[in-house]
Amino acid sequence: PKDAEEFRFENGSGYADAFVSLIEKGFDPLLLKPKWVKNHYKWIVWKLRNLDLSYPKLTPLLTFDNVVKELKYRAQLEILDAKRSSVRLLYERDGPPNAFIILMVSDILPDGCLE
Repeated sequence: PKDAEEFRFENGSGYADAFVSLIEKGFDPLLLKPKWVKNHYKWIVWKLRNLDLSYPKLTPLLTFDNVVKELKYRAQLEILDAKRSSVRLLYERDGPPNAFIILMVSDILPDGCLE
């Protein structure tokens, strides 16, 4: 995921262009923070790239348009609809303790902590 943060498409588009694209689609720049876009951009690029690697015979999923669509979906849920993720619900002790979620470890830091 570290490399995904700075990933650029063939035309040079990166997370800053995705941020601009979301603003052009009507998202309020006061609500949509660049840090939020950069973080979600990183995870979406990482997810789509791994799906492409897992299913090489399918049409590639890692495209700028697909990344913007996923960012738009996440922004709609988290920012406009104020819905929290499963992890946040559990962290804030608002979710059911018996909820099933699947988590992926993306990195193990030198001190042994998971990212």
